[in-house]
Amino acid sequence: MKLNPTFKRAISKAFSRYIEINMLTVLKFIEKITRINFLPFVTRALKHSFGGRVVPLNTAIHPSVQIARNQDIIEIAKRSNVFGIGPCYCRSFPFYHNKKCNAPRATCIYIGDPQFLDGIEKKGYISKVPQKVIEKTIRMADKMGLVHQLIYFPHPNLYYVICNCCSCCCAVISTYKKFKNTVPYLVVPSDFIAKVDESLCTSCGLCVQRCHFEARIKNKHGKMILIEEKCKGCGLCATKCPSEAIKLVPRVKKN
Repeated sequence: MKLNPTFKRAISKAFSRYIEINMLTVLKFIEKITRINFLPFVTRALKHSFGGRVVPLNTAIHPSVQIARNQDIIEIAKRSNVFGIGPCYCRSFPFYHNKKCNAPRATCIYIGDPQFLDGIEKKGYISKVPQKVIEKTIRMADKMGLVHQLIYFPHPNLYYVICNCCSCCCAVISTYKKFKNTVPYLVVPSDFIAKVDESLCTSCGLCVQRCHFEARIKNKHGKMILIEEKCKGCGLCATKCPSEAIKLVPRVKKN
């Protein structure tokens, strides 16, 4: 049965405000008692309905690429009716927060109503939070090496919060990394993939440190290798590459 957009938005809003946090809290509490992580089972039940959709910063994308507004995290945020920027749930809640994590907490960008990603193109800047504040938050998060994600429900095209995530605390990314063979759809990649200009790469290894998905590794000869199937196109490797050897290019979609 095909649901109309208004009903989808209502479902997404109800999930984001009343279900998600309680669900994550209960599951983590059960895990603490039983030592069994039930989140993968829940996400499997919600297959392709709940997760994170990666969107990069525009500066990570190769300058020759024409970027749509719904492919740039800053443009999306500015057009998403943001009403506040507040603490990340995962980094604020003891059950999820990794004590060794030094990422800032005030990185979640809250929006008034769930938004359809494909509708962003037609919108102007409608956020209640000043555009400069939104952009500063995202650029700061990028500098800190946090993945920009649209958290969605009940479809990857309908998001209800814009998060800047670390893999050590984020419920979505940490679950994906631990159980990626079981829940590969939990993190939806961006429309882009990293491409390396070998003539510029100095093999400094900074991209390895910034990659949350283990897509960048250094081989035994000291050369940097990109594992394309692991790359989510977050662009964190590109935005801090000192030699500007890495840029994102359009991802070739498989049939």
